[in-house]
Amino acid sequence: MRKALWDAYGWFVAAFREAAEKLRAGDRMANFPSGSFPPHLPFVSA
Repeated sequence: MRKALWDAYGWFVAAFREAAEKLRAGDRMANFPSGSFPPHLPFVSA
């Protein structure tokens, strides 16, 4: 059970990092894993 949890967490982290890289590159439609919160975008004044 521990191995399965560790594998699932590894998948989650890898998917989150990939989506975060896409977001930083400008892709605002990057798909983050279910249950995660995307990082904040930099503040841009109007």
